[in-house]
Amino acid sequence: MELRDRLNDLNVELPEGRVVELAGEDAFWISTGSAPTGLWAALRLAHATSGLWPVLVREDRAWWEGSSPESVDYVDQYDPDDFMAETWDYWVESHADEGYELLAPFGEHCPGLTAAGEEERDPDSVADMYAGLLEVEGVLIALVPVERSADALVAMGWEGAATHADTVPLTALLRSWEERFGARLVQAGATSLNLSVGAPPVVDEHALHVAAEHWVFCPDNVEQNAGTLSGYGERIQEKIAWPFRWA
Repeated sequence: MELRDRLNDLNVELPEGRVVELAGEDAFWISTGSAPTGLWAALRLAHATSGLWPVLVREDRAWWEGSSPESVDYVDQYDPDDFMAETWDYWVESHADEGYELLAPFGEHCPGLTAAGEEERDPDSVADMYAGLLEVEGVLIALVPVERSADALVAMGWEGAATHADTVPLTALLRSWEERFGARLVQAGATSLNLSVGAPPVVDEHALHVAAEHWVFCPDNVEQNAGTLSGYGERIQEKIAWPFRWA
């Protein structure tokens, strides 16, 4: 079903907005003003029938202008475990003369993806709550025709991590977080993302391993905010929100 047909069939009242075209095709709808509190949750609930995933959008820059997004189908070609290993090995080779203290206790050996978190909260309910907190800040809201939240980044032409990695392999890792940690994409900015997390790590060892995955996803989060994986792991333990920002 085309985007405009999905919008016409939507049973949730939308504020004023417009359809954004990318590469000559309707890509997503976005509001022209701030989203009212509670709209994200209502649209998230409707996603099961509408096929439109809501994304809160920071008004820092319209990253989609001039973007030519890849097909979401390309995400299937990437294995998140392989992406993690390749990213880790590349950094190790590039910093062989500096040592690997940043990556302690794993050092030069990539630990691979860790085990899933224990889901003690409903991921969608956590996402609704987190979105409500972000809506208060006054943000736009977009609707993206994708089956799952992670794929919205590719469909919207997001390139906020371009200084580090392409969006498609990052989306493969984000899909894995959806499955293992109940993560949901809630908000995106030109160089930032905010995820809700239904099953975060709750013990030190697990949080440390998740920190390694976060470093692969967004090195700046670890290097600029904590300086070590162990310090960063302490910050994300039991946290139901994962914010990321690329310099």
